[in-house]
Amino acid sequence: MNDTIYAIDPYSMEPGDTGVGLIYIRSMSVKPKRNGGVYGDLEGYYKGKTYPLKVWHESLIDLLRDVKFFIGKVRADSYNGSLQVTVETVELTDPDGVDETFFFDSVDMDKLNKLKDEVLSQLGEYAELFNKLVEPFKSAFYSAPAARNSHDNLIGGLAYHSFKTADLAIYLAKQYGLDVQFIGFCALVHDIGKVVALSAKTIDYTPAGMVQGHISLGIRILTANKQLLDQYMNPMQQHILYGVVENHHGKDFGGTPTTLEAWLVHYADITEATLTVYSTYTKQQIEMGETGKSTWFHGGFYFVGGHELKG
Repeated sequence: MNDTIYAIDPYSMEPGDTGVGLIYIRSMSVKPKRNGGVYGDLEGYYKGKTYPLKVWHESLIDLLRDVKFFIGKVRADSYNGSLQVTVETVELTDPDGVDETFFFDSVDMDKLNKLKDEVLSQLGEYAELFNKLVEPFKSAFYSAPAARNSHDNLIGGLAYHSFKTADLAIYLAKQYGLDVQFIGFCALVHDIGKVVALSAKTIDYTPAGMVQGHISLGIRILTANKQLLDQYMNPMQQHILYGVVENHHGKDFGGTPTTLEAWLVHYADITEATLTVYSTYTKQQIEMGETGKSTWFHGGFYFVGGHELKG
């Protein structure tokens, strides 16, 4: 394979720009055109961001059926104010030596390790419990993404999100005079099921993740480690821990939290995830020079790094 061929970042392109390089197809469907014929409606992916990828020529649709990667020429367009990419030519499909990692981003390990040390230093004996609990799937915990398309959807995202959530939960627990060590541990393992539900090799759900979901898988992991939990927690603490894992999404996406610990972790989780999504999106807007209407903050304005974006 030609070493001068690189993965294309469509978000660095202006409308009308073209480029030749590697494209990763996350999904593809064939839809009818209004005036007859069909077109390809694809989802491209690059460095944690998805984008619409269109194929208007039926001959190219046939070339890209059941294809994951291809080298070709694409053109950046703007449709209703948003990025849309059109495939103009296909030079080579599924080239040798290419895998998903060409298109993935990864966590800054220095930031992750610093945060990890800060959080674990405040957990007392629960830091030891955490390390023992994750040891069988340590590699997965520190490499899996936290999500497919939203927050921390990058290599190492699960660990980064977990430690950020625990850091927030510890802060809140301190403000209200709660058990910092226990709540910090609960927050740290609230997404433990994602070590099975999400794959670092695809930044996507595994078959188990699609069928069972990360909450159910998290409960199964805790159940399988009851003897370990018994060494550090009494039965009531274990019930609370199960409730945190089961209900951390809140009533809109799961069960309603029924304990103070579950409510606290729920709010730490949703705050961390939401702010990560918003801040990532805002930084992308700045990088792309977008100063128009924000799709996140309607009718207002906000600042990131000294830049003002008006909604």
